[in-house]
Formats: sequence, structure tokens, C-alpha cells
Amino acid sequence: MAFKLNPKHQLEIELDGLSPQEFKILATETLKKLDWDLSKNSADSLIAYTKMSMSSWSEEISIHISESKAVITSRCTGTQLVDWGKNKENTQTFAEMFAATKAEITPESLKELVEAAVIPEQQHALSMDQADKKAGLLSLVVPREGYFVTPILVGINLLVFLLMVISGAGIMAPSGESLINWGANFRPVTLDGGWWRLITSCFIHIGLFHVLMNMYALLYIGLLLEPLLGRWRFIRIYLVTGIAASAASLWWNDITISAGASGAIFGMYGVFLSMLTTNLIEKSARKALMTSIVIFVLFNLLSGAGGGVDNAAHIGGLLSGILIGYLLYPSLRYQKTNQLSKLAESAAIVIPILFCAWSYFNTSNDLAKYDASMLAFQQKEVEALSVFELPDTAATETFLYELNESGIVVWNECIDLVKQMDELDIPASLHEQNEKLLDYCIYRIHTFRLISSAIQENTTVYDDSIQYYNTEIEAVLASISGE
Repeated sequence: MAFKLNPKHQLEIELDGLSPQEFKILATETLKKLDWDLSKNSADSLIAYTKMSMSSWSEEISIHISESKAVITSRCTGTQLVDWGKNKENTQTFAEMFAATKAEITPESLKELVEAAVIPEQQHALSMDQADKKAGLLSLVVPREGYFVTPILVGINLLVFLLMVISGAGIMAPSGESLINWGANFRPVTLDGGWWRLITSCFIHIGLFHVLMNMYALLYIGLLLEPLLGRWRFIRIYLVTGIAASAASLWWNDITISAGASGAIFGMYGVFLSMLTTNLIEKSARKALMTSIVIFVLFNLLSGAGGGVDNAAHIGGLLSGILIGYLLYPSLRYQKTNQLSKLAESAAIVIPILFCAWSYFNTSNDLAKYDASMLAFQQKEVEALSVFELPDTAATETFLYELNESGIVVWNECIDLVKQMDELDIPASLHEQNEKLLDYCIYRIHTFRLISSAIQENTTVYDDSIQYYNTEIEAVLASISGE
């Protein structure tokens, strides 16, 4: 059982007197008998895919032949961390069938097959073998030709997370304040001039598990996509889909703090999904990769439906990636710098950015207005309650003035302010809080009037009523604070 990124198993077979060409002919016949789909046939290698079944996700079988031996590799084509022994079983099945095929074919027949063999022209398509042939553990994090940007992006994300932890943010669950201070996406501050958070939030993560899972997904999709897209196109798409994901989150969420690379990663998966519906990807690998990536996308979206996950960012990234993938098809398929290709390249960037701009400037920022109104409410509250800070030596007329002409007037201003706040586009929980604030203001007005009457009449007859309203005030304040 293999456990790693794209689990695989290798088996070496000695040529045992066969020439490389003879071995390749026998290997080809073996693949036919096993009914595995032959995808690539070059001078020194073969690539085939097993059939999709309940026990197989169409593993890639690569055969590399040297002068003395052949290396048979079975590799998972999907986002699987564990292969449950499938790859080892595939290599052993091949070896057994190869031995049987070798025993059946006479030397004369083998010679005739070698003479008749023609190596077909290579296809312009991506195979897992091309994307992953150097994907050892160390090479996953070391930039190289065809895989340059992905390790750098992973390094940046990990470095930012490390700096967050060093600065005091929680390693498993950073506080909302820490996330916002580091550049997370939060509608009230993002729309209040913090547009740059649409980008920085793509590099901020909410705990160790969050960053590790995202980096695994980024490594996988980077191995597949970057060789096909090229480094500059890959980084452009990553940033654009990340911004699109942040814009979608901004538009959908009122008070959610959004952070993480998953929006951009979903964007890259969206690009790959669109390519899997074209001839850009090796035909034999499409079904397995499509199944794997669709399962990955659906699993993550369904997991996020239960709450605690910003699915708006995931969907925004995914849809923008699918759109970009189709827009890029002409330039990826034909590799030409004609007008259509240039137009497609430009549209793939401009259209998502225009959506982001529209979303940014058309998303309500009433929550920020609510926060400002709440600050004004608190200031008025302090002003109204200042009557209780008067010294005992203050004149009776001063107490009465502060209660009636200042206190009650200010409480009525608070009521008007709360009613204005209730007209804003804010979450239902804040509308419920407004109702409590109205009750609070009304109870305060009743209390002030009763105290004023008690002072003017020099009586204690109102004490029970004053105590009743004070109790109601305490209950409202406790409810607002969540106690």
C-alpha cells in the first residue's frame, strides 16, 4: 500500500536476452491482452491506462526500457493519498502476463513483429508521466523547468503562515483579529479602502491543518497544470482566480472572515476541468482525471455546506477557472500568436477582473455603516448616563436638567439612530440586536422619568418601578452580550 502524492509502485524486469525493441513489442502485446488503453508509444517507452472499475481509477502504467532492463511503473492518476495496493497489483499483473506472452510467441514471430513495427508520432497532450516523472519528495518543493511557480507559491504560503505563528497568531486556530491584521478578506474593512485584501487573503491561512491541506492540493494541481500552461500563464491564472474567489466571497458574505489559498486552488482545478473536456489532455487519462477531480470538488463543496467553510470563494474560484480554461483553449491548442490567441489570452484576464471590479463597487458596505452608527450610539449612551456621575452636592435643578433636558432627549436620539440602523442591509442577527437596543432605550427613558418624578415629589413610591426597569435593562444588556 503506497501513501504519498500520486501513489505509485515500480517493478524492474530484466530484458534477459531480448533487445529493447523486442521487449517493447512483447510489452505492447501484453497491454492488449490486459485490455489496457495504450496512450503513448515512443522509441523507449510505453504509457497505458487501466480500465475504470470499482477497484481501479484508471491507473497510469508507464514502461521505460533501457538496454538491460525495463521499469514498470503504476501510478494513480487521481487525487489519492493511498492506493490500497492497486499499483503493486498492476505491476505484478503486467509481469505475469508479460511472461505468458513471451512464452507464447516464437522467436520467428517476434522477429516479424519487430520488423513490421512503426513508432507513431508523439501526441501533443499531457500525461501523468510527463507531469510527474521527477516528482520525488524533494523535487516537489524545488523549482525546476516546467514546475517553477508552484513550489514558490507553496513556499510563500508556508512562510506567511510561519510569520503569523511567530507573531503570536494561534497555530491551530488564529483569532479573527489576527487574520484581519494579516490581510484576511472581511467585507467591512475590504470595502472601506482595503481592496488589496482580495489578494493578500489568498496567502493567509486559518490554522496548520488548513494550510497543509491547501498546499497538498496546490502541489497536485501544479504538477499537472504548470507544465501545460507555462510559468507566467500559471501565476497569472492563480492570482486572477484567487481575486475572483475573494470577490465572490465579498459579495456573498456579510460578516465572514475569509482567508486561504483554496479559492485560487479551486480556480486551477476549474481550469483543468475545462481542459479535460477538450483534446488538450491525453485521451486515455481524461476519464480517470475527470472522475478524480470532480469527486475532489464535490467533496469539498459538500463539506463546506455544513458551515465553517467559505464555499462562496470556492465556487467563485471554480467558475472563474472554468471560464479561463475555455478562453485559453485556442492559444493552448495551437501554440500560435495569431489574433485569436492574443484575444483569448487577454479575455482570460480582463473578464474575471471586470467581474471583480463590478463586485467590489456594487457590494453593499452597510455593515461598516452599522459599525459607525453603533460607535455613535455608544457615545450618546455615555452622554446620557453622565447624569449618574454628578456629585452628590450638585443642585437638584442640575439633576433634573440632566435627566429631562439632556438624558431623555439623548435617549430619543438613540432610538432614531437605531431605527436608521435597522434600515441598513445587515444580517438578521443585527436586526434582532436592534430590537433589543430599542427596548434598552425605552427602559432607560422610563427610568429617567421615574427618577425625575421621585426627585420632584421627594418620594420613594417609585422605587419598585425603577428597580423593575433596572432589572429589565440588565436582562437586555446580558442578552446583547450573549450571557
